[in-house]
Amino acid sequence: MSHALVRLALFSLAVTVACGDSGSGPDLEGTSTVRVLLTDEPDDLAHAWVEIREIYLQGGDAGGRLVLFEGTSGPIDLLTLVDDLFELVEADVPSGRYGQLRLVLDGAAIETEAGLVFATTDADVPGGGAADGELQCPSCTTTGIKVLLQGRDLTLDDPLETFVLDFDVDDSFARPAGQSGRWVLSPVIKLFDDPAGAD
Repeated sequence: MSHALVRLALFSLAVTVACGDSGSGPDLEGTSTVRVLLTDEPDDLAHAWVEIREIYLQGGDAGGRLVLFEGTSGPIDLLTLVDDLFELVEADVPSGRYGQLRLVLDGAAIETEAGLVFATTDADVPGGGAADGELQCPSCTTTGIKVLLQGRDLTLDDPLETFVLDFDVDDSFARPAGQSGRWVLSPVIKLFDDPAGAD
């Protein structure tokens, strides 16, 4: 079976796919290069850190779970990625069609403009100190976060194709009314065809 080179990076998250066959038509027997990038837009938080443990494709030709990245990204401050890219990994994957793209986090933490820090149980708070309260994210470290594909078919067959995964901080982090010591992370990550689509 032929394989593809997968490249992962963070800008709110972007994916580039390139096939090894330079012909004009689709070639699902060829190889594909996938590049994942992350981007974000700021909100009223001073910092929003996530640490990625795994990125994988699921469904379609992946069968079960096809891992693109496994390890630790280290803490990534999403609010520094507004005009920047953070690259994660390159890996070989078979060309084909895939049903889902998911991210699994090791942990997450935020710092408000008032200087209060809220973190998930397993998060290493950047700078070392203790968290002032809890940041809850039930699915972040188990099945992972399902990327919203925006109607996009994840078919790896073009010579070069770029996607952007926009991690929307404003919609992802919330403080429930009356819960002064707790924040909730419900990640909203959308896939676009190019960085301009995430604006």
